[in-house]
Amino acid sequence: MQYASANQGLLRIGMDYEGNNNEYNAPAFFVFDAGGRINTGFHDVLLGAAVENLFNLNFNSLLGRGVEFQGLAPIAAVAAPNGYTYSRGTFNTALVSPGPTTYRITLTKRF
Repeated sequence: MQYASANQGLLRIGMDYEGNNNEYNAPAFFVFDAGGRINTGFHDVLLGAAVENLFNLNFNSLLGRGVEFQGLAPIAAVAAPNGYTYSRGTFNTALVSPGPTTYRITLTKRF
């Protein structure tokens, strides 16, 4: 959802749904993001800010790894009451975190 004002301001909140067959090898989940932008009033310069993974969804696991497994046995996750149940096996279904909350700030000049 988003709201834009006449003076180029913007406020938005978004949601990404990842179904059961997702790249994170996790049960279905939602990831939220948000952002905003205002006109500074100085020669049409806009100040913006955005947040990805707004609620820091990480499955109570390690943050996303640069190299998958890093010599560790793969871990699979299955939804269980109050969290996830993890198991090790000889299959390639490692639970991968969507990454930490990320903040961005931008300055944009409109011509």
